[in-house]
Amino acid sequence: MSFLDKLFGRDVDDSDIYEEYEDDYYEPETEVMRQPVGANSTKKSSRVVNFNQGSSVSNQHHVEIVEPQNMESMWQICDYVREGKTVICNIESISAEHRQRLVDFVTGAAYALEGEIQPVSQLIFVFTPHSTRVSRDRGRGYDDYALASNNDYMRDAKVFAR
Repeated sequence: MSFLDKLFGRDVDDSDIYEEYEDDYYEPETEVMRQPVGANSTKKSSRVVNFNQGSSVSNQHHVEIVEPQNMESMWQICDYVREGKTVICNIESISAEHRQRLVDFVTGAAYALEGEIQPVSQLIFVFTPHSTRVSRDRGRGYDDYALASNNDYMRDAKVFAR
């Protein structure tokens, strides 16, 4: 019944106003039995660490020893450094005119990949990725070249290539 009908006293059939209301019936949920964590658990935690479990070939550090025969080898050296491998490069087999080009190219690639280049001698270099650092033991009688600064190898390789 509306408010105005009540106010003016009009007779209205109440059965038209009320709609039938049906309750929605829900099915009771089935209770899931869960095992308590701990006592009856099939997996037991252990404080013992198996060191052999994680030592797969992919987790080991690789060192590639390269003796390039031509200028095409510089691409392979750069690929090794990009793959995260350390490269020991002996450039004795390269002609003197191409040594400086190879050293310049691979040095630029090592820099771009955030790697490092370390001279071992005038014709042997170690190229390392960003995750590897090379340190030298200065007290073991290395020659003067190995004790020189890292930038001296470029100047010396250029002089040696002539």
